[in-house]
Amino acid sequence: MNQSKPTSIIVFSIIIFLLGLMMFGYWTKYIIDGMPLKSIPIASEGIAAILALITGVGLFQMRKWSFATGILVSGFWMYGCIGGINLVLYDLLVHKQLNYQSPIGAWTDAILFIVITALATILVIYLWRMRKTILSD
Repeated sequence: MNQSKPTSIIVFSIIIFLLGLMMFGYWTKYIIDGMPLKSIPIASEGIAAILALITGVGLFQMRKWSFATGILVSGFWMYGCIGGINLVLYDLLVHKQLNYQSPIGAWTDAILFIVITALATILVIYLWRMRKTILSD
């Protein structure tokens, strides 16, 4: 590829890669702290973290497949975070407080769910708009 890499792709690739690292850190701390894994889709969280790392590297290198992995990891994030938002709303509406455990705090989790859902949505829109650049030879 002879054309220069857009700065926005570099920025997105770094953000996605860092989110993958943060996911590994979050779930590692969760497990080390001995928090319950009951009803936690830990396998899908691990797959999403791996996909984020792969997508970050792929976008940075302008690999064509990073378009597909980026869409896929966005779907993982949206699904997981919307489920998390559902847990927060359920606890607040039914129990009038946040009851679930989190290594970074339930309210921090709630804010992260919203931020990552928004980021995943922006990523899908961005990837779609940049598809010709990413998929070109």
